[in-house]
Amino acid sequence: MTATVNFTKNGSGECQQNATFYKVITLTDDDNNAIDLTSCTAKMQIRKDKCKTVDMELSTSNGRITLTGTAGIMSLYITDEDTLTMKSGRHLYDLYIVNIAGDSIRLMEGEFYVSPTITK
Repeated sequence: MTATVNFTKNGSGECQQNATFYKVITLTDDDNNAIDLTSCTAKMQIRKDKCKTVDMELSTSNGRITLTGTAGIMSLYITDEDTLTMKSGRHLYDLYIVNIAGDSIRLMEGEFYVSPTITK
């Protein structure tokens, strides 16, 4: 099942332009046990609209997503320089995990809000 997590002012925390975006998420199963992320990969794309070009991509291959093996911890990271390149306003995202068996699972989806900066 895909979880809806909104990175908005009223959700799990917005992304601010010209500031580092860093979120740590612990992934657990229905019994609240950490999900083993050993040998998994992850990819997340942020778009202004689902049909638009990718505004930002986070992945284990580009270092913007870090998975911590058996602890079930996933860290999302966008540098301040990269958040400055993103358009302000509401975006959409989804995040996929590929497990050791090669299964691609959409883990999360939702809104991703980028608040505008004044200072550059």
